Amino acid sequence: TSVGITAFFLVLELMHVFEVQGFHDWTHLEVFLWVIDTLRALAITVSGYLGIKWSHRIFLGCFCAISLISSLVALITCLSDFFSGVVAGVVVLRFFASVFFALGGYFSWMLFQRAKEGALIGGGGSTPANKDAYSLLGIPMMDLQVLKATQSVFTSLGIVVCLLGSFVIVGFQGAITEGKFTILWFFCLGIVISMSYTAVTGITRSSSAMLTCFICLSGSFCGFFLLATLLTVLTCGTYCLTSVMFDLFVVGVFGTALQSAMFLRRKLAEGVSLTATIQDDGEEELGPVPAERLGASTADERPPTVDMEAGATQNGVEEFDSSSDGLAGIARAAIVASAALIAVIARS
Repeated sequence: TSVGITAFFLVLELMHVFEVQGFHDWTHLEVFLWVIDTLRALAITVSGYLGIKWSHRIFLGCFCAISLISSLVALITCLSDFFSGVVAGVVVLRFFASVFFALGGYFSWMLFQRAKEGALIGGGGSTPANKDAYSLLGIPMMDLQVLKATQSVFTSLGIVVCLLGSFVIVGFQGAITEGKFTILWFFCLGIVISMSYTAVTGITRSSSAMLTCFICLSGSFCGFFLLATLLTVLTCGTYCLTSVMFDLFVVGVFGTALQSAMFLRRKLAEGVSLTATIQDDGEEELGPVPAERLGASTADERPPTVDMEAGATQNGVEEFDSSSDGLAGIARAAIVASAALIAVIARS
């Protein structure tokens, strides 16, 4: 999730620099900080993607180290802004950025440790070292397609929460105490809450009704931003390249969420549990042995033993803890955009 969000805002930042044709009116310090921040975002994107894709411990270690350093820098900046009297919304965003990077470092360390056991997702042509090859945040999963669709939904949701949540946090004071853009503020707050609740509840509880609500919301906003993209192109053409690319990316985000949620709903209609995981062998429970089978068996009857491998492959038995996936995914997702927004605010 964090890799996709970081890449999203990295592309937007590069498009903005391309549109303004360089670093006009920027000081040497601002250019230097921009280069460092861009390299950091690029390193997080590459190391995170390759680390998960290849189950490569070196890339995962780099991702963990960069995340922890970024968390420390964000925390120091947050404290500096707090004592300097910066707007409360910006201070809160910087604090969330620190928490986000800390969570990224923690979960990447978990994956770093688990990578010793074999492939994390069993993809990329690799051969899984054991039956727990499909995992999400260190949690083994039964179906790789469901895992990928779930990750796409949470990544798309994270980007939406970043974009609108940042505005909700920064604009809280103006909307509540000063009465500025109050309707827009409550509208964005409603989108954040409704999409977060329907997505997390629909997946963790395997609820078709909640996924249907999420699909309706995603489809509506996908069409809205598609219309906004067409109007932007007709209005200013290539002079608003950043705005056009932003709208196109948002259309892609909602479109991805829509497609993935529809796939998950189809899986639910087929009777597949979205949150099923592989049960450990130590948790196997054998049924009672009939008295007539004690010490003897016949050729035409099979002992009532439980085949754990077949049971794990067919049924997928245990529901995983939603807080370690949904809430952590949203918490991490809600903050990388904050760092990008803060960078823009700092420059302005």
